[in-house]
Amino acid sequence: MQKFDELRWVSVHADVVDPSNCEAVRIKQLRLFYPELSHWGEAALNEAWGWYSEDCWLVGMMEISERDPWFLGYLYQVEQGHRVGLWNGNTQLAAQGAAALNLVR
Repeated sequence: MQKFDELRWVSVHADVVDPSNCEAVRIKQLRLFYPELSHWGEAALNEAWGWYSEDCWLVGMMEISERDPWFLGYLYQVEQGHRVGLWNGNTQLAAQGAAALNLVR
């Protein structure tokens, strides 16, 4: 199983998650749908989801209603050297990463 590196997503600019707002709900959903990332801190989860939302879907922060295997595919591709912030809506790379992890058929 792929072990994802939390430190790649934590930066000096990562915000602390405010438990009184929607970020706390998002973190709970991410933890529910992605047990592979259970060892990650809140800031790393929030940062990674934000970059995924922006890079692949061109939105600031996507709503979470179910597990999306492309998210882990995105994390995988970033760990393989694809730079964050330059995807410009390219979901194909995330899909390829998910396939490499055997998350989709």
